Amino acid sequence: MTTPSREDQRRQRRQQLEARQRQAQQEVQRRALVSRVRMGALVGLLALGLGLGLWWVVREATQPLPGVPVPDEGRGHVELGAPLTYASNPPSSGSHYNNTARWEFSDREISPGFWLHNLEHGGVVVLYKCPESCDELKRQLKGLYNSFRRSSFGYVKLVVAPDPSLRTTLMALAWNRRDQLDAFDQGQLQRFYDGYLDRGPENAP
Repeated sequence: MTTPSREDQRRQRRQQLEARQRQAQQEVQRRALVSRVRMGALVGLLALGLGLGLWWVVREATQPLPGVPVPDEGRGHVELGAPLTYASNPPSSGSHYNNTARWEFSDREISPGFWLHNLEHGGVVVLYKCPESCDELKRQLKGLYNSFRRSSFGYVKLVVAPDPSLRTTLMALAWNRRDQLDAFDQGQLQRFYDGYLDRGPENAP
């Protein structure tokens, strides 16, 4: 067997070194390509997220709020039991007691002096007219507590109570806003609730 000459050995080592250098260079190029691809994907995701966020902001800003505006009647606090009068019936603002109504469904009338404070805290009130038996309507209204989203305080900020003075079957109220319904419509009530939840003059429970 012929022993390689020194020149052959040097050439072989040089070729091995060049091969390792080429491999190292290729690895550097591969890593750079992977890094560029990852960076491009990240930039793309960020751009997509920014675009979706901007679209949502524009949509929210241009989408009309549900219901109709009601003139502001102030928001002074009065002593419990003090007489109260309002320009609109039912009111959506005005003087009220310093006590809120419970966030729940009620079979009994609740004085606006209580639930106006709920509106002031960014809650929604739904009043219903039930001249005769309305078990189905009551069942539907009670079901809202299972489908409406919770407020920032961890519970559904909704008061439901009867009001025989209504001229319609239902009246949804937020601060300085109202929406009347001739029949139960969960989608309409949902939009009203979502539109004004936690958006009262005071950010409070």
